Amino acid sequence: MQSRAEGVFVLGSRHVPYLEMWPQKLKYTWLASLALPIFVAWAGVISIAKGVRQSEAGMVIGFTAFLMLVTVASVFAIRSAGFRSVSLSRRVLSLNADHRVGIRIPKRRDDALLAILFTCGAVTGLTTASTWYFGLGETLLPTSRDTSGGANYMAIAGIVSLLLALLSLAIQENAVLNLAPSGIQYLVRRRRFFRTKNIETFVEWDRVEKITPDTQIVTTGASQIHNPLINICASPTTDSYTDSGTDEETVIRVYQLVSEPNTLFSLMQYMKDHPEERELLAQPESLKLLTPPPLRARFRSARKSKSSVSSSSGTAAPPNA
Repeated sequence: MQSRAEGVFVLGSRHVPYLEMWPQKLKYTWLASLALPIFVAWAGVISIAKGVRQSEAGMVIGFTAFLMLVTVASVFAIRSAGFRSVSLSRRVLSLNADHRVGIRIPKRRDDALLAILFTCGAVTGLTTASTWYFGLGETLLPTSRDTSGGANYMAIAGIVSLLLALLSLAIQENAVLNLAPSGIQYLVRRRRFFRTKNIETFVEWDRVEKITPDTQIVTTGASQIHNPLINICASPTTDSYTDSGTDEETVIRVYQLVSEPNTLFSLMQYMKDHPEERELLAQPESLKLLTPPPLRARFRSARKSKSSVSSSSGTAAPPNA
């Protein structure tokens, strides 16, 4: 579905329309799930204060790591609830390298948050198990789980979390999208343990035939995660080694970038359709071109989109009409 709302930005006399390809919905289930982390975090703060008073190092370390784990998990829950890309990210910078000027859009720091999450889980599990095994002060296990089985479970959970933390550090992918007056540059750096692979794609605006939105659906148990993608279809270069004549396609994983997906798609589509406006990307204030609409407006637009789809499907004519 494609809808046009108020303009995202006005730079000079240019008015760029906002194309809503991925409605940003407010999910109340995720909001309700935040009640548990808040309660657990409060209990963790009390336990840390108790450990400090009693000089229990194991209690302080274990519950501090657990509090950080809950905090990072809450960040992911808040994003899943719809509170993401609230404003223009400070990490969006002006590009002035490799003889190109424009806008530089880096990747989000989700990999680092994930590594912190697993590390905190490892510290929590191993500290809890060590405290019980070696009798290092008061146990961190609840009364119902204060047994060897509970300690074994926390040890296994800590070891698994440690392995996942090391794996998340060994396997990483960094991406940067550069928008310049001359074209679109997409840089991807993949690291697999001790091997690193750099993939650079540059597409001139004049070769871009169409820019289409897409969605990567990831099923996780009973729920689904919809990751926005942008497909760029470009005509082959004149110096191509192949004579197939087929179009080149570049897939940009927008969900990994710090910019709001609909705003980024709107800007790219506008630059494709208006060649005379591409020099705007070279201006110092071009960063404002990626300022998203207010969060409340996006939530309201997503509700209207959902209600319009429901009403249209309810009044649709039967197949044999």
